[in-house]
Amino acid sequence: MAGLAGPLLIVVSVLIVLHGFAFSGLITNEHPDILPQWLPTYCFLGRSLASGHIPAWNPYVMGGVPFAADPQSGWGYLPAMLLFSILPCTTAIRWFIVVQPILAGLGVYAFSRSEGLSRASATAGGVALALVMSSSYAAISLPVAGSLAWTALLLAAASRCMHSGGWSGRVGWSIVTALAWGQLATAHLSNGLVMGTAFLAIYLVARGWADLRAGRLRPIHLPLLGGLLLSALPLVNLALLLPRVGYLPRSTLGLGYARLQELAAKLAGQRPVPFGPGVASPGTWPLGLALYFGVLAVILVLGWWWGREHRTVAIAFALAGAVFYVLSLESIAVALGPSLGTSTLGQFYLHEPYRFRYGTLLAIALLVPFGTEAWTKARSPRDRALVLAPGIAAWMVLMTTLDLSGTEVGLIAAGAGLAAAMLLLGVWRPALVVLMPAVIAAELTVGGLMVQADPSRFSGGGPERPGRSQAVPLLAAPTVPAAAYAEPDGIARTIEQEDRGRYATLYFGRSYSSYGYLGYRAPTFWPLLANQRSVLLNLQDVAGYNPTELRRFWTFVRAADPKSIRYNVAFLYRASSLTFDLLQVRWVIGRPDQAPPGAAVARFDVGSARWVLPPGSEGRVPLIPARREGSYELYEVEDAPPRASVVPAWSVVSSPSAALAAVTAQGFDPSRHVVLEGSPSLPSQAGAGEPGGEGTALYRPTGAHSAEVDVTTPEAAVVLVRDSYDEDWHATVDGRSVEIIPGDYVDQAIPVPAGRHTIELTYDDPSIGQGLVGSGVALAALAVLAVVLRRRERMRGA
Repeated sequence: MAGLAGPLLIVVSVLIVLHGFAFSGLITNEHPDILPQWLPTYCFLGRSLASGHIPAWNPYVMGGVPFAADPQSGWGYLPAMLLFSILPCTTAIRWFIVVQPILAGLGVYAFSRSEGLSRASATAGGVALALVMSSSYAAISLPVAGSLAWTALLLAAASRCMHSGGWSGRVGWSIVTALAWGQLATAHLSNGLVMGTAFLAIYLVARGWADLRAGRLRPIHLPLLGGLLLSALPLVNLALLLPRVGYLPRSTLGLGYARLQELAAKLAGQRPVPFGPGVASPGTWPLGLALYFGVLAVILVLGWWWGREHRTVAIAFALAGAVFYVLSLESIAVALGPSLGTSTLGQFYLHEPYRFRYGTLLAIALLVPFGTEAWTKARSPRDRALVLAPGIAAWMVLMTTLDLSGTEVGLIAAGAGLAAAMLLLGVWRPALVVLMPAVIAAELTVGGLMVQADPSRFSGGGPERPGRSQAVPLLAAPTVPAAAYAEPDGIARTIEQEDRGRYATLYFGRSYSSYGYLGYRAPTFWPLLANQRSVLLNLQDVAGYNPTELRRFWTFVRAADPKSIRYNVAFLYRASSLTFDLLQVRWVIGRPDQAPPGAAVARFDVGSARWVLPPGSEGRVPLIPARREGSYELYEVEDAPPRASVVPAWSVVSSPSAALAAVTAQGFDPSRHVVLEGSPSLPSQAGAGEPGGEGTALYRPTGAHSAEVDVTTPEAAVVLVRDSYDEDWHATVDGRSVEIIPGDYVDQAIPVPAGRHTIELTYDDPSIGQGLVGSGVALAALAVLAVVLRRRERMRGA
């Protein structure tokens, strides 16, 4: 039972601090990605898996977009897949937020125990990391929380691998290490993976060096073990890596941040701004960590140097924390900008250097157990005083440096009293050191609850500002009713009942933000159905929010509707016949008192009993009011295009850029002509002139990844399907495989001969299946190797 006390304290402490998320049914609006990105993304993931399908394609945003191949889709991420498959989405997102700090704390505990530290020391470190996350913005910055959690668990698995006495155990734990590394990759295939992999590498080097010096490991074992892990990490995770790598070349992420910025400015008709560092940190930011870790943990953390048995590993973590601190600094990013800005990897670092401070935070949490162990193992009061001296001195300096509020002073004074009492008790009765984790937990839990009650009373309670010594923003209590956010309103029900044509939110009027609707997350804006709420409601929005988009769609939205727009958002500002046709917009959501730019709103004429457009409406998209919901109006686009249509006339161009230029040229009519990027397999005289007759195409979705189109055409023609073109879409005409050609740059075009035909469309990403097979083979091979080695070890022992 004593072995469960530490993990239980970690779990209970997090549940107390995050009780608002766990038990109240509330979610937060504090982070801009929770409602627009993670809730709809993971909800679609869970719904698909629960129905027995791998979600390869998401039809609900941006004209359709690859899903499982998206690095942020959650495909392969076990916490997201499990929670969102078995729980309602709005319950799953709340527990997802709660689970990740718990995993992080348990990871530090497991790592510390594997390294030979006492339960009290291991619990102190686990509690520190879990509650620092639970009290700060890190808990709701879900990729950050995931990367911290899985780095800790990754180190725990790697430690067991290094401490295994035989090769069967090393092979077995290498499998677990590889699986943890894969979870880290799915949590944050960006800074999180870089930092976590760096922690793994530096730990393996430090532990290997220490074991070599102590004679616990032979020199030949190090390269063998390194080769085993280097092979296992990618091979075991082929199911996660192959789809992402395959998607990269045709996604926006493959262009790099500098190229995206340059291209976006060009398409908006603006002068490109030189690429430079994004958000970075001032040099004083670690000072604010004292307000997160509390008095006792900060005093103990610097005692790691006195623990001789574990000093090598502790030094490695301290160096890692220092390196990540340097990388997070604005001065370093500015200095390195000119030399790194020309490379893709350099742009990756410069995009948001501040993220590397989470590596420093993790390093400090990993050092807490080593400092605690050094104090508990000290043989005399003098030695214990030496262990505490650096931490006490550092704390006194911090107290004279930080600009603290009255609430913080009171909290720190209480924490200092608890710390002093605990340290004195430990000197008097060494057995009482087992209470140290409880003291740390009590201090941080009270602080976390006070922060959530009123973050404004704390100097760290907001986004980082110049001149302030802050680490990460503090976490406010959740206030948004999660279930209400996923409930359809009148506008959503109207769109669903009438048909599932796409809608566009056009609310900006005369001005807009380059962030799209990310600032429109409060309940008063929910009827706009913006920020990918379409995914929750099974509707189809022409807009979306994702740093990884299909490059064609990303480019078309900026070229056909020029505007300043961030790299990771997609939305329309103006109503135009071109964008509405090619993106198949049937519905518009906007203001009842102001027509969207480029649109003309009809009024109902009682005398004629019909809708009448106002004078001067020529050339504007006609909109007919359909439903009022609060301060917003749902409009229906008059004569909206169908999802698929027969186009008998076409022209062939030689490149995507030529297609985009032809489509966006003045006078192009997508209803009468289609621009193809390849010659269709049809009679050579077809499509050369004006249409010779009317054809029909009836589109029927048969699932998220498939559809059927019944076509009747008097002559050879092209069927234009208004879904985003991607190379993994496949088509058959009457059972015969045909090529899907990019049509009008952004859509799909399928050539058909004259007559009646049935087109079957399916989305199939072969890299998903190949990755699953590859991972299965790698896991089976390693498992067999472990079993064979285990049998040999038993035979030798006998």
